[in-house]
Amino acid sequence: MLLSTSDTDLLSARASEGPVGYRYANPSRVDLAGLPALLDGVDLIVVRLLGGVRAWEEGLDAVLATGR
Repeated sequence: MLLSTSDTDLLSARASEGPVGYRYANPSRVDLAGLPALLDGVDLIVVRLLGGVRAWEEGLDAVLATGR
C-alpha cells in the first residue's frame, strides 16, 4: 500500500506494471472511517507525507496502530 500526498508518486504507481499489484491513495483524500477497509489484507504500508507528520497526523496514528 502506497499512501502519498505527492500526486507524482501516485501517477507513477498507477503507470507501473508488474506481476504484483498494489494499492495506492492520497491520504489527504482518504476518509479516516474508511481507512481500515483500505488497509484490509495489506502486509506493507509505505507513507510519504509532503509537509511532514502534521499533514495527516490522525491518519498516520491509525496506520501506525496497525503494526504494519
